[in-house]
Amino acid sequence: MVSKIGQACVDNFLDRESSIKTSNKTESDPRTRRKHKMLETQPPYITGGELRDFQLKGLNWLAYNWSLGKNGILADEVGALLRTVITY
Repeated sequence: MVSKIGQACVDNFLDRESSIKTSNKTESDPRTRRKHKMLETQPPYITGGELRDFQLKGLNWLAYNWSLGKNGILADEVGALLRTVITY
């Protein structure tokens, strides 16, 4: 049914899908990622404010999960976890 009324759209989708480039970086393979090293202080690439203790703990948790190849979402109940870094 879809092919009868929207074959052009299906073809466009399939063209886009086949042209998506994937990264060939070894970072995408959890087996070749560096072992997680716990951050004791705020890394220099995070600018605009100073991380609080709980934010640094959250950043370490995210980095640890990344090093294992696991997905993770970090949020708090008011949605202001990183907003304090931006505003202070």
